[in-house]
Amino acid sequence: MSRTKRPIKTTETVILVILAAGLVFLGVKLFQLRETDRQYRAIEEAVGTEDGLLDLAAENRGVIAWLRVDGTAIDYPVTQAGDNIKYVGTDVKGKSSFAGNPFLDHRNDPGFTDVYSIIYGHDMEDHLMFSDLSLFLEKEFWNGERKGSLLLTDGQRLNIRFFAVVKAKASDNRFMDPLMVRNNWEKEFWDEMMSCASIATDTIDGGDHIIALSTCSSAGSEERIVLLGKILR
Repeated sequence: MSRTKRPIKTTETVILVILAAGLVFLGVKLFQLRETDRQYRAIEEAVGTEDGLLDLAAENRGVIAWLRVDGTAIDYPVTQAGDNIKYVGTDVKGKSSFAGNPFLDHRNDPGFTDVYSIIYGHDMEDHLMFSDLSLFLEKEFWNGERKGSLLLTDGQRLNIRFFAVVKAKASDNRFMDPLMVRNNWEKEFWDEMMSCASIATDTIDGGDHIIALSTCSSAGSEERIVLLGKILR
């Protein structure tokens, strides 16, 4: 006597389809992240000089600088667009990418002459993009060099000395709105900013030009890790 096969329930089918789709999505994402890392490391080897950066800027007029943070894997071109959306999901070559590309707030001057400039980057796996900002929350790491640099397309090289790290909400305009910071650039406001620091080894004064590097503290979180540094011209 032959046995009849038990029909697969609709619910089970849906679950299997969802699981399969999820695995495909994760596979594609992992592949793209590996390709992103490979691409940026290749670009890094070619852009060790001002000429190399200019060649990259010739391919994409949105490229304005190259950022390095000592002791971390943060070593990327910086872009800027007319909004803060484009480079969330677009790489330096203009292609769609989960990792995006570090970008300067569209309200900032690309020459980093503002009193407060913000560069945003994703918190990715395997030390990609700005994930290493979380290292600065560890006191042992904080006690290291805490230095970085920006190479601009006009040939200027700006040194950076990081002096504070903050955990702030994405809606906290004291750290996320360069225009608000500029319009309130006075001691009372600086002191308020510094009171939020998780770690700080210096204060702000009127002659400083601050650069803020910002990333998510975890996927889907409203909290941001903001590393504050002084631009040394």
